[in-house]
Amino acid sequence: MKAFQEFKEKYNAGISHTFIFYGATFDYVENRTFLKTYLDKKFTEMSTNIKNVIYYDRADGISFQRSSDKEAFMMAIGEAASQYGPELPKDPLSAFDLIGRALVGGHFALIVDYAESIFPNGDMSHMSEADRTAVVSVLKWAKDSKAIRDMGNFIILITGNLSRINPMFREPSSRIESIGLPYPDPKEREVFIKETIDARKEQAVSVKFEKGMDAKCMARLTAGLAKVHIVDIMQRAQMQKALISSALIKERKNDIIKAEFQDVLQIIEPEFGFELIGGYDYVKDFLKKNVVDAIKAGNYRRVPMGILLSGPAGTGKTAIAQALAYEAGVNFVSFNIGRLFNRWVGSSEENIEKAIWAIK
Repeated sequence: MKAFQEFKEKYNAGISHTFIFYGATFDYVENRTFLKTYLDKKFTEMSTNIKNVIYYDRADGISFQRSSDKEAFMMAIGEAASQYGPELPKDPLSAFDLIGRALVGGHFALIVDYAESIFPNGDMSHMSEADRTAVVSVLKWAKDSKAIRDMGNFIILITGNLSRINPMFREPSSRIESIGLPYPDPKEREVFIKETIDARKEQAVSVKFEKGMDAKCMARLTAGLAKVHIVDIMQRAQMQKALISSALIKERKNDIIKAEFQDVLQIIEPEFGFELIGGYDYVKDFLKKNVVDAIKAGNYRRVPMGILLSGPAGTGKTAIAQALAYEAGVNFVSFNIGRLFNRWVGSSEENIEKAIWAIK
């Protein structure tokens, strides 16, 4: 997992010990495991110190996957737990007091899920006392490079969208690093589809494609979707006792994209290349040489950062763009500018981030 490797390199280099994981945090990350399970396994393997993992979210409060983790936590906080009664507190004000004691008193990794519900984007003056305290607590932990770092501890905040997190966490002075989890690329989707088919065969559940459809074709048609969405499509086909077809994939994909991105973008499947574009030979030659061939050769430095197609309606701008996407094997996305911008503070940035991150 590239995101974890990035985290590990930055942590080992001493850049930061507090990180925000954002993007496709709800998706499978490796070997059909979800992010928290994957991180839990990796954290226990990272150091020669015994690394215990603390989980926190608003619903469950402080929780643990193993009894040994809880025992280490209780030992690290000492008598401080007694002031909150027999149960560990759920509210951020009390919970972060105990967590802060543990981070300087033992070897721990802290994972805060649904971080946007605890550190929301907005002005501090409009936040509750508990939320303000939670924000300040994490900022202090992030800048405390002595006590927490010397214990070999680190803090992970998980959110689906970085723009939902308090802007103080995104300032360079916060010493909090943001690491994005992208949606799977075509090769990753193809490998995942093949692995899923093999896994279902072992469970005596066959995956049947319509004629002309295979894993590679399905990977192309599911551009912009996560791995969990691919599994969803397979399960729906099984439930309906139907073959996995391009029509079934496109129908479900449209539903997912509409629900996920609220009509901010539309991912279109290009169905033709340059051979169906009449004329414009000099344009096609330029695009083939500087975009298509460069991408296929991995020479991304040669690919322009952007290309502006200008001209009156009906001159083939969209057709050329679709053909270019088909030839280069990349996503073709239509932005709905009217939906990107909103009257509510912060929602425009959130819409733009979601749209761009989905097509990376």
